[in-house]
Amino acid sequence: MKITVPFIIIAFVLGVMLGYYFGYDSGFERAANKNVLKNTDTNTGFRIGENAIYVSEQKPSDIVVVDFVDVSGGGFVVIHESVGETAGAIIGNSNMLAPGATEKIQITLTRPTQDGEELIAMLHNDNGDGVFHMADDHPLRDAAGNIMYTIFTISANAETPGVTRF
Repeated sequence: MKITVPFIIIAFVLGVMLGYYFGYDSGFERAANKNVLKNTDTNTGFRIGENAIYVSEQKPSDIVVVDFVDVSGGGFVVIHESVGETAGAIIGNSNMLAPGATEKIQITLTRPTQDGEELIAMLHNDNGDGVFHMADDHPLRDAAGNIMYTIFTISANAETPGVTRF
């Protein structure tokens, strides 16, 4: 009996320690993963300072829906063809956006998009007249001087985003 009691105590303490070790690790991992937003497509949006843009994968169409944009001083979202990862010809732009965050912006394009195509959504400032002019409304830049844009893909398998018309 004298040997059994210490053995039970040691087994109990060891069991508690192992349970804590494995349970804590799993619980922490579950809690950490609970708050992670998973982007299942290959597109990325970003937020640096006061400006941000995100466009999800889109179905082929002559319309693009910008999921989220935040332009601190107001401005435009401009859709460019992608030449590699460089902005090519402009094929659409939003109306003037007020300063702050806006969601589900519909932009009509000058041509239909094609399955597999990549496009660029770029933030542009406004020169003060409220109308987009390529020569006068320049791309917005972050504090490091980088142009604010995101690349997104056109895919026949994309989910259809919601649309808010302005």
